[in-house]
Amino acid sequence: MPKHSFLIGVNAGVDITPNMRITLTPHYAWKSHFFFEDANDAGIEQDAFGLLNMNLALRFKRQGLTVSLFGSNMTGEKYLIGAGNMGAMFGAPTFVPGAPRMMGGKLTWIF
Repeated sequence: MPKHSFLIGVNAGVDITPNMRITLTPHYAWKSHFFFEDANDAGIEQDAFGLLNMNLALRFKRQGLTVSLFGSNMTGEKYLIGAGNMGAMFGAPTFVPGAPRMMGGKLTWIF
């Protein structure tokens, strides 16, 4: 686990019309340099990294409809979420990469 980490985010929204609201929700999470094992026998470590995620939504209040766009790891940061474990016993430690930049959309209808 990292020695230091933090997450900061904002949820900002404004009514465009009495029926429409737009909301932007960015957040940034950062972790300091860390080792994957307490003893660090395998010498496997992760440099400090940060992830920027965002969500942009347009909500139509009366219709119960929300259209949103989202993105995770917007800066394309390369990082590991796991390393060592079983493969280290055989001289070839396993590495589990973190998710790449991903973007998508979502349509929600509450009726």
